[in-house]
Amino acid sequence: MKKKFFGTDGIRGTFNEFPITRTFFYSLTKAIKLTFRDVNRVIIGIDTRESSDLIESDIICGFNKMKVECNTLGVVSTPMLSFTTKKFNYDLGIMISASHNPYTDNGIKIFDKEGEKLCDNDELKIEKNINLTKKNQKHLLKIEKKKVTFPNTKTSYMKDFQY
Repeated sequence: MKKKFFGTDGIRGTFNEFPITRTFFYSLTKAIKLTFRDVNRVIIGIDTRESSDLIESDIICGFNKMKVECNTLGVVSTPMLSFTTKKFNYDLGIMISASHNPYTDNGIKIFDKEGEKLCDNDELKIEKNINLTKKNQKHLLKIEKKKVTFPNTKTSYMKDFQY
């Protein structure tokens, strides 16, 4: 079966054009939780694109509504997010970035608890659970997000980095 949303490296596209919309990412969190029912802790990293904070807020809102603890690292590299996911025992890591794509684009990459990119089969399972009905696209106007910092994360990352 061919994937609808996930490409070779996550979901990417122009921000505010389907599927890179705020309501899509909110719906995506529900699909992730339905797919991986044991997900209780998620760590999020972002890049410096203007839309990253908005996407992060909608992802946090979606997970919080389902009682998933959501922590953020702020602006970090993708390898840093992957490392932190595994090192600090998160169930999933989500990197909001479109890497080398134009600045108008954005997207996400999802990492498992080992800090590895999700396999194609897991991405297909998530896609099957995405519900894009109007009812499921509503999200809160005010979003509380818990900002946490890991003072030793970057130090630990560099210490564990092998040349």
